[in-house]
Amino acid sequence: MMRLSSVFFAVMSLLAAAYFAYQIIFIFPLVTSTVGLVFNVLLIGAEMLAALFSIYLYHSVFCTLEWKKPVIVEMKKHPFVSIMMPVYNEDMKIVSQTLHACKIQDYPKNRYEIVVADDTQDEKKVKALGSYCKKRGIKYIHRNERKGYKAGALNNALPHAKGDAIALLDADDMPVTGFLSATVNVLMQDEKTAFVQTRNAERNDGTNLVTGIGRMMRDLFFGAILKSKDMRNLAIFCGSGGVIRRSVLEENNGWPEDTLTEDIDLSTIVFAKGYTSRYINPVGCKGLLPATFSGFSGQTYRWAHGTTKTLRLRFRAIMKIPGFWRKAEHFLSCSTYVLGPAIL
Repeated sequence: MMRLSSVFFAVMSLLAAAYFAYQIIFIFPLVTSTVGLVFNVLLIGAEMLAALFSIYLYHSVFCTLEWKKPVIVEMKKHPFVSIMMPVYNEDMKIVSQTLHACKIQDYPKNRYEIVVADDTQDEKKVKALGSYCKKRGIKYIHRNERKGYKAGALNNALPHAKGDAIALLDADDMPVTGFLSATVNVLMQDEKTAFVQTRNAERNDGTNLVTGIGRMMRDLFFGAILKSKDMRNLAIFCGSGGVIRRSVLEENNGWPEDTLTEDIDLSTIVFAKGYTSRYINPVGCKGLLPATFSGFSGQTYRWAHGTTKTLRLRFRAIMKIPGFWRKAEHFLSCSTYVLGPAIL
């Protein structure tokens, strides 16, 4: 049975092809000046890029109607898991809430640990967090030099973690009680699955207009795009709310420190090596959205800078991803912020 999303993709592609054929055959001959020709070429090029990305987005939305969530099976063995949480000058109240949520996971208590990778520079916060962790049996790894930023902190703490699987959470991303058991369950079902990503939700989306916009963007990404990618075993790791095999990290010398987005960077590398991924929805953890425009724009800049740099550094790796459509889709994912000016 043909998928509705495939029919939609074919129809939209034919309409786009017909439109651009009309432009090239009938409109170009009407342009006689050199300046007009140059601007027309730029316009058609931008329209092609915008059409390509729009079809990709709408196709992703249609895929949500066909997406099937992973099946949770009975586990005979529970691998040891290290929940790793990178911290940098975070509010102690926020960090303690997340750590408490980690402590009450429904995973067997003797089969997981919590490791805090702290880059905090404030001495008072360092002492407070160190003391909190010591009292609760949480491993606390602090370093003074922020080499490699988040990826560097995780790589520095990895030798202190005992887990065969590594769960990653940001300091504000409180995991739901079943986060660990669900993600590890799906991860262990297939040896070729490098990581499992969950739906990241928000705790402050109703604060103001900025958080409302952030919620809309995340709904599109987690509610549609990642489901579409999961149908091709191509869901990217999102930096938090996921579990990855330790062997995959060690095979690639830890988290890549070349970009600001170590998550999509590592995703690209492992996909090129033939690994797959899975996506779990509903929610795996609940975090905090930037509540100010400066915070929102700063976060977007980091995503844009890191993703675009990944495109430049890992282009050859992208071309090695098995399957034409998987290769094309991941290329579009890494090109998102390059296409922005063309769409505008």
